[in-house]
Amino acid sequence: MSDYLTITQAARLLNVSEKTIQRALRSGELKTVHEYKNRARITLEELQAWRTVPARNTEEALLRRIEALEYRVEQMERQLDKQRQRVKPVSLFEFAALHNVGSLEYQRAINMNVLPVRFGELDGPGQQAFWQIFHELPSYVPCEGCPH
Repeated sequence: MSDYLTITQAARLLNVSEKTIQRALRSGELKTVHEYKNRARITLEELQAWRTVPARNTEEALLRRIEALEYRVEQMERQLDKQRQRVKPVSLFEFAALHNVGSLEYQRAINMNVLPVRFGELDGPGQQAFWQIFHELPSYVPCEGCPH
């Protein structure tokens, strides 16, 4: 075995997945030498030192991983919200007809300020609000885009 190990070799040696080694590299728990731009090498000494880290550090690493995942979920939710807002506005009348919701129902929602309508149209958040308000009606007819 050489002085340096690849991620695959390190994972096999420790009987862990390559993803485990990659996460340790990304978090800084495990140091690497980059001989080439996309090739990581790990010293055997570094790998052994990382493997003998006390269990409490593993708990801390898990907490950091959870925090990182929570952050990623928040980022994805923001991105999804932006995508929903980019939905092309549609006519409220046509949207209601498509979903078999009568004018009395949607007018009541507008008057209660729970259905955001702009110039007779529903944008992304408006379509989402429409679905949330009316999708449980027995007469509601879903479309391919539901839930909005």
